[in-house]
Amino acid sequence: MSRRLPLPQRLALALYPPGFRGRYGEELRWLVEDSVPSLGMVWDLTHGAARAWLRLHSPGIPGKRHR
Repeated sequence: MSRRLPLPQRLALALYPPGFRGRYGEELRWLVEDSVPSLGMVWDLTHGAARAWLRLHSPGIPGKRHR
């Protein structure tokens, strides 16, 4: 069952990089739908999106392969 998410949660989910949303977006949306909407949740999602974008642009450890 899918219900419409409140605007702040939808916007926070949209902040994630496209590759992340393609791989984890559906599962993350299900988790958000099953949770009680709160400002803390929006903060956590926004923080997670920022970290996901930073990982895309991080040089990482030389010789370590990213999957």
